[in-house]
Amino acid sequence: MKLTREQKGILDGKQGEILQWAMSCLVKYGTAMDADEFIPVSNVHTFISSPEHVARIFSPPGTDISSERVAEVRKLLAPLRVRVKTTTSPPPTFQKTQPHVATDAAFYEANEAVELIKDLGIQATLTCTPCRVVI
Repeated sequence: MKLTREQKGILDGKQGEILQWAMSCLVKYGTAMDADEFIPVSNVHTFISSPEHVARIFSPPGTDISSERVAEVRKLLAPLRVRVKTTTSPPPTFQKTQPHVATDAAFYEANEAVELIKDLGIQATLTCTPCRVVI
């Protein structure tokens, strides 16, 4: 794939390991789809189920996803913000917890995910049909 200077820098790790990993995945996907280059986007939709889920994604296979690893990944994510309008689906635990009280463990996990979503600058639309949400 043809990459811009900035994209090459990200792939080389010049903007940190989280962006390097993400760029590596995008390049592999683009290559598999026979893409020549990335296309500009003005909005995207994502899914984040929990901080543990994010830590698992950004960890080598077989890594123990301990509370220390989750904290380490959150620290790596801390300076990062999305660059385009980004919406998100609700975490699975969020859907299960609406009728429950705030002491429910799943409710706490869902709120942790929503906190992480907002920290990254993602709009917490919490819907899998963002086209139906006026933002």
